[in-house]
Amino acid sequence: MFAAWCDLREVIPYAFGYMLAAKVGTGIVAELGAMRISDEIDALEVMGVPPVTFLAATRLLAAWVAFPFMYLAAVGIGYFASWLAVVEQIGDVSSGGYFLIFWMFQNPPDLLFSLIKGMTMATAIVLVGLLLRLHGLRRTGRRGHGDGEVDGSQHRARPHHRNDGNAGLLGREPASAHRRLTGVAREPVRLELS
Repeated sequence: MFAAWCDLREVIPYAFGYMLAAKVGTGIVAELGAMRISDEIDALEVMGVPPVTFLAATRLLAAWVAFPFMYLAAVGIGYFASWLAVVEQIGDVSSGGYFLIFWMFQNPPDLLFSLIKGMTMATAIVLVGLLLRLHGLRRTGRRGHGDGEVDGSQHRARPHHRNDGNAGLLGREPASAHRRLTGVAREPVRLELS
């Protein structure tokens, strides 16, 4: 009975939210941070494309399209894991007895409310990752001065500058990375083969 009531109503929505925050939420923040560092968001603004609409709305729409199906798959996996733990691992009840009690306490409105709960958490996680990252970087600037917002460029691993104009760790030339960080242009040293 615990598996029938708690899996669908509480355990699966919260586990889905935690996993979504860990995987999707951090991925969105990292992707937008990398876009801000490489000036892609500034390029959108220069072209007249509103970055919040272009970056945030499309990702939120994609989340609304994909996550209900992922959530229903998570419900199926949760049901199977409960059956596996109760019937096979603990072994105190037969498979038929488990399914009899399990399906007695399930009804379609519970699945609908569980889906609504999971999608509400998913929407909140995606919005927090999108809007706080986009607006936070715009509000505090690129270097993170102000409200304690930390930009990834301050803490990322820096490549060893080889002074030969080859791309650095994140695809930038060392000369442009030096100019971006210090404001001073530095010409790469050209090596001639003899």
